[in-house]
Amino acid sequence: FGVLAHKAVLEGKDFLADYITEPVFRGLTQDGKETTSANAKSVQAAKAEWYAQLKPNQKVVTQEEYDRIGFIMESLLAHKFVQEILKEGRPEVRGQFKDPATQIGVTFANDFLTFDCNTWVDLKTCADSSDHAFRRSVEERRYDLQCEMHNKGNELVFGKRPRVS
Repeated sequence: FGVLAHKAVLEGKDFLADYITEPVFRGLTQDGKETTSANAKSVQAAKAEWYAQLKPNQKVVTQEEYDRIGFIMESLLAHKFVQEILKEGRPEVRGQFKDPATQIGVTFANDFLTFDCNTWVDLKTCADSSDHAFRRSVEERRYDLQCEMHNKGNELVFGKRPRVS
C-alpha cells in the first residue's frame, strides 16, 4: 500500500495510467442465477478475460485500496503547506555518498525534493497514526537515523542541508 500511496501522491498522472481498479466480476451459476462467487466458472472466465485485456504496465488495485488512496490525496491536498512543497520539485530523487567517518557507501532516495533542495519529503503510511503508535514505529524503524542520513546525503550530494519542518 505504501508504494501505491507514493505513486498517487508524488506521481499522480502515472498512478492513474499505471493502476486500475479491479471490478466485481459477475457470472451465472449452473442454475442460471447471477453470482459474484469466485468459485463460479463463469466468474473465473470473466476475470481471466478482464486480466488478459490489461496493458503490460498496468497494475490492479482493489476498490478499497483505491478509496483509501483517494482519502489520503484529499487530506494532503487540503493543506496549503503540502500544496506549496509539492508544486516545486520532483519525485524519487536518489543519491549516493561515502560516509566521511566510516567510508561506507550510502544510497538514499528522497521521495520528493524541492528544486531549491531546501526541502525533502519522506512519505510514510501506517495502520495507526496515533501519537503513541507513530512514535513506536519511528523508534522501531529508526526513522530518526534515516532522517539524518537523508540530510547528510542531500548536503553532500546536492550541496544543501534541507531545512527541518
